Amino acid sequence: MLQLRDYQETVLADLMTWFAENPEGEPLVNACVGAGKSVMISEFVRRTVTQWPGQRIVMLAPTRELVRQNYEKIMSLWPEAPVGIHCAGLGRKDMEQPIIFATIGSIHKRAFDMPPFSLGLVDESHNIPSKEAGLYRKYIKAQKSVNPYFRLVGWTGTVFRGNGIWLWEGENPIFTDVAAQVTMKDLLKRGYLSPLVVAETTVKTDTSDVKMSGGDFVLSQLAKVVDVPEKVEAACDELIKLGQDRKSWLVYGATVEHAEHINQALQARGIKSAVISQHTSDRDGIIADYKSGKLRALVNVAVLSVGFDAPATDLIALMRPTRSPVLYVQIAGRGMRLADGKTDCLWCDFSDSTAILGPVDSIQGRSYRGSKGGDAPKKPCPDCGHICAAGVRVCPNCAHEFPFDAAHDRHGRTASTAAVLTTEIKPQEVEVTKVFYQSHSKPGKRTSLMVVYQCGLKQHREWICFEHTGYARDKARTWWRERFAGIVIPETTGEALELIKEIGLREPTHITVKANGKYTDITRFRFDQAASGPTPGSVREDKPSTWSSPLSALQSFSTG
Repeated sequence: MLQLRDYQETVLADLMTWFAENPEGEPLVNACVGAGKSVMISEFVRRTVTQWPGQRIVMLAPTRELVRQNYEKIMSLWPEAPVGIHCAGLGRKDMEQPIIFATIGSIHKRAFDMPPFSLGLVDESHNIPSKEAGLYRKYIKAQKSVNPYFRLVGWTGTVFRGNGIWLWEGENPIFTDVAAQVTMKDLLKRGYLSPLVVAETTVKTDTSDVKMSGGDFVLSQLAKVVDVPEKVEAACDELIKLGQDRKSWLVYGATVEHAEHINQALQARGIKSAVISQHTSDRDGIIADYKSGKLRALVNVAVLSVGFDAPATDLIALMRPTRSPVLYVQIAGRGMRLADGKTDCLWCDFSDSTAILGPVDSIQGRSYRGSKGGDAPKKPCPDCGHICAAGVRVCPNCAHEFPFDAAHDRHGRTASTAAVLTTEIKPQEVEVTKVFYQSHSKPGKRTSLMVVYQCGLKQHREWICFEHTGYARDKARTWWRERFAGIVIPETTGEALELIKEIGLREPTHITVKANGKYTDITRFRFDQAASGPTPGSVREDKPSTWSSPLSALQSFSTG
């Protein structure tokens, strides 16, 4: 039996809870790079098919590589899985198995030729357009005509499209809400991701005169400013110096011609490298040589950014400027997987992308402003995933405070330090003068304990989630043990407030905070020995709400 990580169990439980609470709609799972998306998909499929026999599931992906990756994962975890493959690129056209893994290009015309599916999963679901157009929308519409009860689950590490607009917004979006999520910040803190470290590059590309289309640069114009012999040679000279101690390089070019010129320059400098693009005939062989170490560098164009898994990659060279938050996050993610002997990944940006888009672990989408008379724009809470009105400053579900510019029509902010991760932003220690505790709740949602640290004229907040599950619950227990001398650990926010009022908590004299937009994250606590004993705290209490997690949600799925 597969042992999931605690946050993976939480994601699956939250997804099931969403279905139980929402008889209609199409949820999203926001799972960043390294979260084990293929593992969670495999386990979700296994539980669904074994607990509710008769369900048929189609797993859609944009490329054959992702189909093969997801298929191999489920077979390794569940060898007897009744899975078929429908993918021309893999030479199979299975149709009858209860579980079918398919590329959208191969299956989009076959909705009426197969037994009806009850559930569809879409890997890299940010590829589905908001308009009623494209292969995904055509296939989903056909499936719903075959089975009106057909439901869809989107899986992605970026809950916005290439232009930055959130997947539940647009002219006619198909997705409803974020049902579950695990963020890059969470996995970095817990050591499940390899951090990026910025290399100081001197060669930069001026993109001020390059036109934009669809949220990113027009490639034909971009090529004119990046594919310049002197610039390519200078960037490769600098890359050789920066990467001398790095073993596996991924280099991103703008066009095939640009990539070829980069590759030639690297090979002339003694680097074993190759180009890979959609036109490359032996992609599998080249990728295998890279993963085995026969090739030190891969120069690629629009191929190795979605779902590419080469954990040993310890250098990313961005020679293709971008304004797309999706592409930016995907490229960064290729270097963040863990591998033996790897401590971090060197980030070499030969453009202004990092300076413009900011830390990759803080990238957010933006609201759709083009519709007339439609729903009000919304945004997701980065802490709990709750979909909030775009203009709110505080999440009504968990009380997360949004940076001021998060509500505005933009997909990033200029980072003055060009930090690629928020961990590069220097923290500051401040003295705590008073601590307040308060229950925060919303009908139908889990209650949390809001802790307010008064530091002079400024306040800093954190939320302790005793009533959550998984990692959030474990974090709350650890937080409590550091502050309470007894053995009792509260199960609810109400219990915690009663104990604080009666006995008190050990409170920090100083906290370390780090800027996050116009607000701060608390990263460290300092307890002076003289202040180590518990003292009654200041409590401002609200009535907490209750929450349950039913696990019978998928019983409502029907094959019609």
